[in-house]
Amino acid sequence: MGETAMAFGDSDLERIGAYVKGNLYGWFVEVAPHLVVGPQLLERIATIEQELKDQRELMATRFDAMDRRFEETNARIAERFDAVDRRFEDMGKRSDERFEAIHVRFEDVNKRFEDMNKRFADMNKRFEDMNRRFGSMQWLVGGAFVVLGIMMTVFEFIS
Repeated sequence: MGETAMAFGDSDLERIGAYVKGNLYGWFVEVAPHLVVGPQLLERIATIEQELKDQRELMATRFDAMDRRFEETNARIAERFDAVDRRFEDMGKRSDERFEAIHVRFEDVNKRFEDMNKRFADMNKRFEDMNRRFGSMQWLVGGAFVVLGIMMTVFEFIS
């Protein structure tokens, strides 16, 4: 690194800058000709931009038409829903009477079930009483056999 650095003056830098500006386009064409924009490419870009603009206008027109169709469809659907709501209201008025009649029937059925539950409770009480009787009878028979066994054993010893 023993070289000394060269100092450039302002005039030297201006001459270098002018030289680079003058030859820059040529260098780009030599190195990467596909990056250089020519007049044909500019015409194609302008044509594509115009077609895109026309396409946007056409799409906006079609979207406006679709919006109008959706609004008309929504209006028709709203009318149909109103008609259905009126039908449901009429059915609701008529069905209230039916539901009241069904409610009365269910009350009768509930009363019957309560009566049945009472009968089953009485039946359970009877079974419990019967179970107690059989328990005491079982002890009585068991005790009788024990006493009989003891008496037979005593009789054997005596005779």
